[in-house]
Amino acid sequence: MLLRAMAAALLLGVSPLCAAEITAPSRIDGVIIYPGVAAITRIVEIDVPAGQHTIVVSGLPQALDPNSLRVEGVSTGQLQIGSIELRTQPIGGVTGPAGEVAQRLKALQEDRLRKQAEVQAISAKQAMIQSIGQQAPAILGGKDKPLDPVEWAKAWDAVGAGLRNAAEELAAANAALRVIDEEIGAISRQGGSGPRAGVTRAANISVDSPAGAKAALRLTYQVSGVTWRPSYDAALSTGSAQTKPKLVLVRRAVISQRTGEDWSDVTLAVSTAQARGGTAAPDVPPVRVAFNEPSAITQNAAPFRKATSPSLSAATEDAQLRRQEASDAARAAAIPAPVAQQQAQLEVAGFSAQFVMPGRVSISSDGSTRSVRLSSRESEPALGVKAAPGIDPRAYLEVRFTNEEEAPLLPGDVALTRDGVFVGQGRIGQAATGETVEMGFGVDDKVKVTRVPIRRREVEGNWIQGNRSDLREFKTVVKSLHDRPMRITVLDQMPFSENAAITVETIPNMTAPTEKNLQDRRGVLAWTYEYKPGEEKEIRHGFRIRWPGERELVLEPQPVLR
Repeated sequence: MLLRAMAAALLLGVSPLCAAEITAPSRIDGVIIYPGVAAITRIVEIDVPAGQHTIVVSGLPQALDPNSLRVEGVSTGQLQIGSIELRTQPIGGVTGPAGEVAQRLKALQEDRLRKQAEVQAISAKQAMIQSIGQQAPAILGGKDKPLDPVEWAKAWDAVGAGLRNAAEELAAANAALRVIDEEIGAISRQGGSGPRAGVTRAANISVDSPAGAKAALRLTYQVSGVTWRPSYDAALSTGSAQTKPKLVLVRRAVISQRTGEDWSDVTLAVSTAQARGGTAAPDVPPVRVAFNEPSAITQNAAPFRKATSPSLSAATEDAQLRRQEASDAARAAAIPAPVAQQQAQLEVAGFSAQFVMPGRVSISSDGSTRSVRLSSRESEPALGVKAAPGIDPRAYLEVRFTNEEEAPLLPGDVALTRDGVFVGQGRIGQAATGETVEMGFGVDDKVKVTRVPIRRREVEGNWIQGNRSDLREFKTVVKSLHDRPMRITVLDQMPFSENAAITVETIPNMTAPTEKNLQDRRGVLAWTYEYKPGEEKEIRHGFRIRWPGERELVLEPQPVLR
């Protein structure tokens, strides 16, 4: 009976189906880079025999986030995906001798020590910059000479730039350290056996196909160890009395990756979306205020302190235009033309924007940086001049324009060129679509600004009249040498007091400012006028401070919040 059943099965073409592992080749097809992470799409094309099998996709990086791994696809026959298991495996799928494993572990541990020292050094630098930024003006200026208040704006900018650079360096170093730790942990978990030159991960995908199928599976996952930061080129043509100014703003992405896998011939996009970080606003706990009374119960409680903030159709042409272009083709062919530059295509969806590079690119995982051009936009900016003669005697040319792209402008460095001359490196802040952007373009030698003190008088208090006073008055003269009307803004300071015993009042003949508390900065005044060619204006500014004679005053420059 058994022989007859087996013969019947053979005659019907049915054979026992056994589960088997099938190693499938794969390739990275697409990469989307978010701030701090990248989303990888890997393609697996395979013929799946009938039955239950495990498809093994090797060569996945150690930096892969297991929670982000997903598998989907299409097939020509019925195919069902079951479980997905992520395992660590030696490179090449073979283990090396114990001596080679020890050498690899030693090399990894040495790399870890070096990277850890780098992290500590960057952390120390960051702490030092924070400490300097919190010091009193007397300490920042030196032992014998307090820091001049006019230098505080430069000091805050220097501290902010230092903290920003240190944070970027620390993030990159910590990402590299995590990759090293993951590889060390993978070798250790194998109980002493390891790869000849490192380890990778493999995805084991359980599938079931009743009659076999030809499938194209798509694995998606996120990896750390990748960064992209925006940078910009801004080229300004100032024009003349007869021509209008023009600004060309080029947006770039500077990319670096140490994910453990090279990206070869992939589609590449960068996104402004935050793929990592918090997903919901934090809970705000209730706070009770009480007197700080030392006791056995509350002796360890900290006294109240002021809280501090922790430090992304084309139109068709008519036939007449085409004929005109064709007639000019021979003549135009002999004229050198600018080299065309490849740039990305903007795709906006929901709350984020994504720039997709045309064609395919390759980026190695050695940490080298690569700059790609994302977009370019030409606009007609408004020119203006701004000066703060109490801090810097020079006037600076500025432009204002509206961000008309559907993607926000992210904070980044900008290389500034004015009338074909490189004038320096600036910084652009966050700007949403439709928001106005201001950028400085260097010293404007066609605007002369002089600020001189006219009067200073200090009155000391005595036993009859206990109050003291300090009066200061300045005159600022601004002259425009431009051959066209120019909007010029002069900025200055008016001290403010939050103590009822200290009063600050303006002088009677002071030139009324056109704006007070500029950009919500208390005590910052602005005088903005339209200057004709060759016109000169005088601005008078001054104040008197009164306070109790037995007390001493100190001027405390406040940080500029951008």
